[in-house]
This record gives sequence, C-alpha cells and structure tokens, in this order.
Amino acid sequence: MPGTRFRFVAKPKPGWNGVVNCEVLEASEPALFRYSWTDDGGGDRTEVSYRLQPRGAGTRFTDEHTGFTGVGGFFMAQLLGRIRRKMLSVGLPAVLAGLGQDGGGQGPQEGSAAVRT
Repeated sequence: MPGTRFRFVAKPKPGWNGVVNCEVLEASEPALFRYSWTDDGGGDRTEVSYRLQPRGAGTRFTDEHTGFTGVGGFFMAQLLGRIRRKMLSVGLPAVLAGLGQDGGGQGPQEGSAAVRT
C-alpha cells in the first residue's frame, strides 16, 4: 500500500550503519512494486521499481534503481548494481527453485533472507 514505510537492514560497513529507509510509492499486484530508497544517514532519495510482464509462455522481470546524482551517486549506483546482479543471479534462482508450479511452496529457508551481501 502506498505510504507504507519499511527498512532494509544489512551488516554495517565503515561509513554506513547498514540501514536503508524505504517507502512504498506504488504497488499494482502482481505487475509493479515501486518504492523510495534513502540511506539512514541522508543522501540521495532514489527510487527502486520491479515490474513483471507476460512474455510468451513466461514472465519478464525488470528492475530499476534510479535517481542517483553526483560523483557519490555514480559510485553508489555501481556498488548497488553489483549487489543487484548477485541477487538476480544467485538469490532469485534459489527462491524460484523452491516454488511449486502454482507459485506456492516453501522457499529454501522460509522467513529468512535468500541473499546475503
């Protein structure tokens, strides 16, 4: 539901406490999920979107993370791009492998993160 706030919490790193604050901007089940992304320490407010579109006998998944500015934004976009590629190449296949034909079923470790970065 738009306006819902949530957080991503990861292992802190030097210069980052590991917290990202998010707010749902748009959700249209099952095709679109879009939310804001802001580092707990401030910085750019960026936007993340995930889209599902029918394509032949399957589904096309598209993700975007936009709104980065300046040199710092460039480096953050590069870093997050590497993390997102890992999510899509390692984490997402593991989750999908645990789903049944109807999309239900138990994931690899129900209730835990599928990807650790």
